[in-house]
Amino acid sequence: MTTLDARLAGLALPYYLVDRAALRARIRDMRGAFERRFRKLAVAYSYKTNYFPSVLRTVHAEGAWAEVVSELEYALALRLRVPTNRIVFNGPIKSDAALERALAGGSLVHIDGLEEAERIAAIVRRHPAADPRVGLRVNLPHPEGEGHRAFSRFGLPLEALDRAVAILADAGVEVTGLHAHLATKQRSAAHFEGVATALGEAAKLVGIDRLSSIDVGGGFGFSPAGGAGRAYPSFDEYADVIHGALARSSPALVEKRLLVEPGMAMVNDVVRFVTRVEAVKQIGGRTIAVVDGSIQTVKPTRHGLNLPTRVYDAEGRPKSGPSTTCDLVGYTCMDDDYIAIDQALPHLERGDRVEIDHVGAYTAVFKPTFIRAMPAVHSIDGNRLELDLPEQRFEDFFAGFRFEEEAP
Repeated sequence: MTTLDARLAGLALPYYLVDRAALRARIRDMRGAFERRFRKLAVAYSYKTNYFPSVLRTVHAEGAWAEVVSELEYALALRLRVPTNRIVFNGPIKSDAALERALAGGSLVHIDGLEEAERIAAIVRRHPAADPRVGLRVNLPHPEGEGHRAFSRFGLPLEALDRAVAILADAGVEVTGLHAHLATKQRSAAHFEGVATALGEAAKLVGIDRLSSIDVGGGFGFSPAGGAGRAYPSFDEYADVIHGALARSSPALVEKRLLVEPGMAMVNDVVRFVTRVEAVKQIGGRTIAVVDGSIQTVKPTRHGLNLPTRVYDAEGRPKSGPSTTCDLVGYTCMDDDYIAIDQALPHLERGDRVEIDHVGAYTAVFKPTFIRAMPAVHSIDGNRLELDLPEQRFEDFFAGFRFEEEAP
C-alpha cells in the first residue's frame, strides 16, 4: 500500500474524490483533437456539470473558458478570477442586472429568445459606451423527441433570426456569434454533424461575414477503459464531423473561432464516490447491501447503468475471490434508491469500503439537501491529497434558516 493509499484509507467516509491529473490529461486530449482541425478554438467548460473548485481550477489552468448558465455560476467564475472576456453566458433566464454585468465585462452572451434581445437592446441604449459581445442560440429539432419534445425548448427558430438581428441592430448591437446545444443519450458524431449543419444554415441567414464565433455546445461523450457500457466517438471523430459539416456550409466558417462546451466528457470518470457498507441482508432471494450513500449522491439522473465499482475491506485491502450478485441501495427512505442492481461484486460485509467510479457529472450539483448533508470532497494530484470541502455539519445544512419564531 502506497503512502497515498494509506492516507485515502484513513479518510472518514463517505467522500467524493477528484483526480486532477486525469482531468488535466482529458482536457489536453480534447483540445488537441480540435486544434488539429480548427485554427481558432476555445474550450469553455460547462460549470453546471460539476463546479467543485478543484475541477474548475484545473480546467482553467489548462486554458479553458467558463460556460455558465446562471448568475451564481457567473459569480463563481469571477471568484476564480476567470477574465470576463473568457466567460460564455448561456441559459434561458438572465436578469437585467446579470446582463448588464456580463455585457459591460465583454463576456459572450448567447440570447435565448426575442424578449431577451429586446432587453439587451434596451440595456445598451442606457449604456451607449458598451461594446457588447452577443450571439444567438439556434433552436434545434430533437432527434429523440416527439410531441412537445420534437424540438428543443431553447433558442430561436431559424425564421426568428432576422427579427433578433434587427432588434439588436436598432440599438447598434452587432450579432457576432451563433450557438446551439442539444444533449442526447447517444452523444453520437452524427448528432454533432446535425448541430454544425444547422449552425451553417443559420450563419447564412445572419451573415457569415459578421460572425466571429461558432459554438456547437456540449453533449460530448467519452469512453474510458472499463466504462459503464456505452461506447462514444473519440474527440478526433467529433472534431472531424463538425469541421466537415461547417466546411460544407461555407469554408469561411471553419476560420471562425470554434467554441465547444464539454462537461460530462471532461469530468465523468475523473471523480469517484467512496462509501461504506452499513448492512447486508437477504430479502426474497436477493443480496442487498446498504451503503452510506444514495442514488442522489451517485446517479441523480436515474440512469440504469451499474457503475464500475471496487471493494476493499475495513483495513483498505482490495477484496477479490468469488463474486456475489447483489443490489447496492442507499440511506434514503425511497423505494427507488438503488445505486446498482444485480451487480457482481466480491462478498460484502459491514465495514467494507466501496469505491464507485464515473460519478463526476451531475452528481454533487444535483444532490438535494435531503436526509443527509453534502459529503466531503477531496482531490488528488499525483501523490498530493487535498481537502476541498469538509463534510457538511448541522450548522452548514441549516445555515440561514430561522429557528426561533419572531415576535409579531
